[in-house]
Amino acid sequence: MSSRSTGCRLPRLWLLGLLPLATLAAAAGPPGLSELYADALRDNPGYRARAAEARGVRAALSAAEGRLRPQLALTAASEQVDERIEGTFYGVVEVDNRDRFDAHRFGATLSQALFRPELGIEADQARLRAEQAALSLREAEDALLTGLTAAYFATLAAADDRLLTQAELAAVARQREQIEGRYAAGLATEADLQGARAREALVEAEGLRTRAQLNTRLAALRLVVGRPVTRLRRLGAALPLRAPDPPRLEAWVARARSQNPAVQLRRLGLRLSDQERDKASQRRLPRLDLVGRGLLLDSGGGLSGERRETEGRIGLQLQLPLYTGGQLEAGIEAAEAGREAAAALLAEAEADAERDAQVAFLDLEVGRARLPALQVAVEAARAAESAVRGGFEAGTRTSAEVLEAVETRFAAERDLAGARYRLLLDTLALKRAAGELLVADLRALEGLLAEEAVLP
Repeated sequence: MSSRSTGCRLPRLWLLGLLPLATLAAAAGPPGLSELYADALRDNPGYRARAAEARGVRAALSAAEGRLRPQLALTAASEQVDERIEGTFYGVVEVDNRDRFDAHRFGATLSQALFRPELGIEADQARLRAEQAALSLREAEDALLTGLTAAYFATLAAADDRLLTQAELAAVARQREQIEGRYAAGLATEADLQGARAREALVEAEGLRTRAQLNTRLAALRLVVGRPVTRLRRLGAALPLRAPDPPRLEAWVARARSQNPAVQLRRLGLRLSDQERDKASQRRLPRLDLVGRGLLLDSGGGLSGERRETEGRIGLQLQLPLYTGGQLEAGIEAAEAGREAAAALLAEAEADAERDAQVAFLDLEVGRARLPALQVAVEAARAAESAVRGGFEAGTRTSAEVLEAVETRFAAERDLAGARYRLLLDTLALKRAAGELLVADLRALEGLLAEEAVLP
């Protein structure tokens, strides 16, 4: 089992206590991931709904446990009676009495279940549902944490793309200006000039797309956090390439099959279905209750005259179902089917968790191996662009080759930027699949963010 409790626990908003909200609000600079996560835990509608559901389930547990305790109820009635009695009454012949009077009744009923097995099972089920609610809330927290990080990095990636497109446009515009000057001097062809202008138009169109994409990413981030976010922190240049700990895929798969929140939820669901089957069978048994009643009657008239009566009773009440029209048998059959479905859902959740762990682990390993290669590719693309520009100045390279080198360089820059974000998200995905995602992981990512990102 994971070290994280599956029972009722404090929400992660309190786990962010090391980073007080007041300090965060007063701090200078863009908000960090921890601050945005605290905002999301407080303001995200989906998470707030899940937290409210968890509170409702905990209240239902108290109600289920309350049915096992003594039940006390008070009764009171006050009425005006118009009474007419004729004939024989309690052996008195030729009674003819009419009266109008007030009558008041006060009473209390006390009952205690002595033998009701289904009530105990219902209380156990309510406890399991409370555990399910806590796990479901934890799953929502994990989804919110990874969703926030993904939206944050997607916004940063869109900002990077926008800046790279602007830089590429500036480079292409310089090349077009050079070609226009050469064309005017008769040193460049019409094809060179049109090619440069066409490439500049394409990059300008790409700039419109990147601007729209950045706005879309900011809107998605706002939905996760629950408020607009206009300032971000850029990912620093240094990015550690740590191997997963432990470094074996089998260990992560085993953790996922046992600790994944979705698997634990299905495991609790199977236990609930077992108890539902037991409860359906127990309904055939007799029910025994201890029942006590007390009554006070204050009558202002009637055939017996004004009087005050008190009465107290205590005894046992037994109920034994003999015929229910097939309800008991149908309930048992439905419980058996529910148990079979719960077992199948558990197997499915285990398979899904295993797959998610495998995919995240392999993606992380590929990302760790790919990132250095992409860094080399960027350096090589920059050097190639510089060399081609030098050849163009010397007259040994064409304008089309310069534009192609520029395009290759900025494509490599984009690939590198995207791979850096993907590597960090794969790290979170692996820990989430294994049921080991913590706020500390968010803090570790936050430590990799450096200066403020420019949102063009």
